[in-house]
Amino acid sequence: MARFKWVSSLTFALTLIGSAAQAEAPTIFYAWRSLEGTVDQCLEQANQALEAQALAEIQREGNSIAGRTDEDTAMFVCLDGDGDTTVMVIVSGVDGERAIALREALKAAF
Repeated sequence: MARFKWVSSLTFALTLIGSAAQAEAPTIFYAWRSLEGTVDQCLEQANQALEAQALAEIQREGNSIAGRTDEDTAMFVCLDGDGDTTVMVIVSGVDGERAIALREALKAAF
């Protein structure tokens, strides 16, 4: 499959404030790119990337596949386009640096 540069973005970091205490909300980071191949091929590559990073409880549903570590959750979504497929990887976790590191490792493993 052809390799294209990933487009990365920090989506948002939210903080929920309770009446007596402040709770940490997860940060969410994503990246996407276009590639040659089918959605099924994309999902298979995504599954291999999740396994390579030792994510557990890997589940595939429709055009997405997700897994988790003790601290983070990661999901790949594969979208069929005009002659190509778009893959998006989304990682969520309380520790932003760790979530970014996982996103980068998943991109490299993909």
